[in-house]
Amino acid sequence: TIMAEEEETLVVSWGRGVNGELGRGELEEAGKVAVVTDLVGLRIVQLSAGFFHNAAVTAEGDLYTWGAGAGGQLGTGDGVGSARPLLVRSLRTHRR
Repeated sequence: TIMAEEEETLVVSWGRGVNGELGRGELEEAGKVAVVTDLVGLRIVQLSAGFFHNAAVTAEGDLYTWGAGAGGQLGTGDGVGSARPLLVRSLRTHRR
């Protein structure tokens, strides 16, 4: 999986996606670059691309995660993966 930012607002992905790590709602590989539409309109200021899961942080301090989650790596508390970015709600109360 490879992700890139453009002007801190557009996240695109391509490559391996069998665990949903592309964030496009699909569980398959993708050879073409495409926008992670669920993040459009959010001001993404930081990305972390892992082998099985990914994360994005907004300017407001919200954390979004997606991909494999059976080991709890998405931080959502349910141990389930997601092929679309999920807001990690438990961190909202800890923002400054």
